[in-house]
Amino acid sequence: MNNRRLLALGALLSIVLAIVLFINPVEGALSIILYLGILLLVSGILLVVSWFRGQDMKAPLLVSGLFTLVLGVVFLTRPAISVELLAIFLGMWGVIAGIGTLVFSFDVAKKVFTHRWWFVVIGLVELVLWVIIINNPLATTVAVTYLIAANFLLSGIIWLIMAFHKRA
Repeated sequence: MNNRRLLALGALLSIVLAIVLFINPVEGALSIILYLGILLLVSGILLVVSWFRGQDMKAPLLVSGLFTLVLGVVFLTRPAISVELLAIFLGMWGVIAGIGTLVFSFDVAKKVFTHRWWFVVIGLVELVLWVIIINNPLATTVAVTYLIAANFLLSGIIWLIMAFHKRA
């Protein structure tokens, strides 16, 4: 099979996956959660093994590895709950990032930037958006699934164009 056929096959699979995600975003989100669960599980195992094999035995590496491992197990064994957990975790992270932006705007930005109020606006907008995400985890997950589907659709279309494009 030549490269163009492989590219066309990948494009068609990407488009089909996009359609499936658009038709049933909740099931698509569950599939994404299972995929993330596998990635987290493997990553957690590798982090714990790295901790055991490391000379300096840094505690944060072990904590990170164990947390990642547990999160992977939860994602794989409880995918329905994990869909909401993912949105809540992202929301909590975003709130912390928004607070960080605000702190930056009042501390560092005043020394470096003349228009630091932009950082205040960005920090406040981040906080509002992330609080909305925390309060609507299922809607957030569906929206993210639609964004992923749109990405697959556009990638598939571009790959199809590339597969059938003739060189000049």
